[in-house]
Amino acid sequence: MASSPDVDQTTVLAPVAPPGRLRMILVLGALVALGPLTIDMYLPALPRIADELSVSSSMSQLTLTGTLAGLALGQLIVGPLSDSLGRRRPLMVGIVLHMVASVLCVLAPNIAVLGLARALQGMGAAAASVVAIAVVGDLFSGTVAATVMSRLMLVLGVAPVLAPSLGAAVLLHGSWHWVFVALVVAAGGLLAMAALALLLVGRRNGGDEPSEYSGDTLDIVSDAVVEPA
Repeated sequence: MASSPDVDQTTVLAPVAPPGRLRMILVLGALVALGPLTIDMYLPALPRIADELSVSSSMSQLTLTGTLAGLALGQLIVGPLSDSLGRRRPLMVGIVLHMVASVLCVLAPNIAVLGLARALQGMGAAAASVVAIAVVGDLFSGTVAATVMSRLMLVLGVAPVLAPSLGAAVLLHGSWHWVFVALVVAAGGLLAMAALALLLVGRRNGGDEPSEYSGDTLDIVSDAVVEPA
């Protein structure tokens, strides 16, 4: 969407149709929710994990520490990369990393492998949350950005509350491994959603190939939320 240099960016980006804005919030909300789901969804399974892997309760809880460490490290890495390489590659690589790590959690033969896989999970989830928050600054400014960001903060507040209940529901029907299977499915859905958005963006102007988007265009969701000029 082209704009005149003398037109304030807030004026250009603010008129977003309510359905489009809702769609954008759902996309970004799903991305930021991946982190809390990764951290908290498996908490009800900790006693079963400790019992099956023959470790103490405190040892099994170290896998949570590994997740938090991976999440923190991932934010430090993904932030600069998304600014220099664009949003797409860090996001897609991060989600794929999360999926691979979740599969490793399912197959983990001991607590050491599980702890390492959980750290990798955290790094993958960090990519989703960092890119989602950066996207808000790419598309909007002023009060519009504040409104969208407040919705994402609401998701970040609610997701950790719901995640343990979701994990407990999964445990009612299977072993602790199924919690990580559910995370594989969730991350796979996010990956498909992001890939579809990028494909649509690549064809927005009649092109045949997906475009390589960067922070100043936010191609991942711009077709969904910004009305054409």
